[in-house]
Amino acid sequence: MAEETPKRTVIYGCAGASNTGQLANAAAVRLTQQGKGRIGCLGGVGTRQPGFVTAAKHADEVVAIDGCEVACAKKTLEEVGVTPDRHIVVTDLGIEKSGELNLREQEIERVAEAVETAGATVGDRKQPPAGDREKESTEGGCGCGGSCNCG
Repeated sequence: MAEETPKRTVIYGCAGASNTGQLANAAAVRLTQQGKGRIGCLGGVGTRQPGFVTAAKHADEVVAIDGCEVACAKKTLEEVGVTPDRHIVVTDLGIEKSGELNLREQEIERVAEAVETAGATVGDRKQPPAGDREKESTEGGCGCGGSCNCG
């Protein structure tokens, strides 16, 4: 029996200049640390760096966590043709946006839990041909040049 390939989930947090933007990023970090996916570089996607765009397009699942309704993370992904499978907006969780950057542990957990319980908004992503996956793996699918375990 063939071993099932683990799902490759990439999580993009907005990291904007507010408590809610930083909560989005902190939740992406937390979920990565918990093994629920790996954080993606939204700046690399936004500047259309090939490795970062490839990682987003070839992920099994893409998660966007935005701090507010402006939805910078979601819009940045859509600009390169990637529709997030799950999209969370921190302010929709009842967390008020402010300039205060002292993050509360319970709010980070609330955002991370919302990501985990959110239903997918799009169907299964088409997978690239095996040759493309091998190339991505050796080149560093996150844009790292092969220096991390992103492949």
